[in-house]
Amino acid sequence: MASTSLALVTGSSTGIGFELAKLFADDGYDLVVAAEDDAIHASADKLATAGVEVRHVQVDLRNPEDVQRVAGSQTAGLTVHRGRLRGRVAVGDTVTSEVDADRRADTMRNHTGTHLLHRALRNVAGERARQAGVAIAYGTRAANMSTWLPEIAPAPGDIKIENHAQDRFYNTDLDKVLKARGITTLVLTGWKISGSVTYTSVGATLRGYTVVVPVDATSDATDYEIVIGKYQILNQNSANATNEPLKPRASTLSRTDLIKFK
Repeated sequence: MASTSLALVTGSSTGIGFELAKLFADDGYDLVVAAEDDAIHASADKLATAGVEVRHVQVDLRNPEDVQRVAGSQTAGLTVHRGRLRGRVAVGDTVTSEVDADRRADTMRNHTGTHLLHRALRNVAGERARQAGVAIAYGTRAANMSTWLPEIAPAPGDIKIENHAQDRFYNTDLDKVLKARGITTLVLTGWKISGSVTYTSVGATLRGYTVVVPVDATSDATDYEIVIGKYQILNQNSANATNEPLKPRASTLSRTDLIKFK
C-alpha cells in the first residue's frame, strides 16, 4: 500500500463503520475495509476517492476462515495484535496463543460502543444536525459534565441535562426545555440500548414525543441485551411492533444513513 499508515475497519459498508473509514481516509490512511454484505464493494469505491489505497473484503467475521482472509489482505509484517508475555521465551520455542473468547467479546462490544457514541455525536447529532439547525441535547450525570472528550463536547447553545436516572426526563427540566423550543421529534443515540436509550424513549413517548433510535448509534454489553433493548423500544407504552416509520408518539428503529434533517 502507498501510505505508511494503515487502518482496518470492519462493518464498513454503511453507517458508523463507513463513517469511521471516511475519517481514516481523510487523515491519509490506506484502508482495509470488511463487511458481510454486497454494499462493501461500492463503499470501497467511494472511500478510494479520497486518494488513498483501499482493499475490501466481503466476509462474515463470525467464521474463522473469513478472519484469516482479512488477515491475509494486509501488508506482510503488519502487527495486527500486540500482547504482553509473562515469563521467558527463546528463539526456537513453540508458543501457543489462546484468546479468552468471553472477555474478548465483552471488550469488543464496549470498544465498539465508544466508537458508536463518538461517531453518532459527531455525525448524526453533530455536523449534519447543526448544519440543519437541529437542537442538540446532552444528558449525563453531574460528575461527567466536565469530562467530555473535545471532539464530542457540547457547543455553545446546546441543551445540557444533569440526569439522575437512566430516563433523561425523570426529575429534570428536559421536557420543559424541549417544549419551549417547539420540539416534537427526538433522535436518541448513546450507551446503552437496553438502558438509558430504552428508558428515555419511554419517558419521551409518555410525554407525546415521536422518537427515532438509529441502531448503529447505540449498542450494549451483550447481543442478548441489544435484542431486549430493541424489543422494549418497539413494544413499550405507545407500541410500534411493526416498526412503522415515524409513528406519532411512538418509537421507531432506524439507521444513521436513513435519517435526513430538513
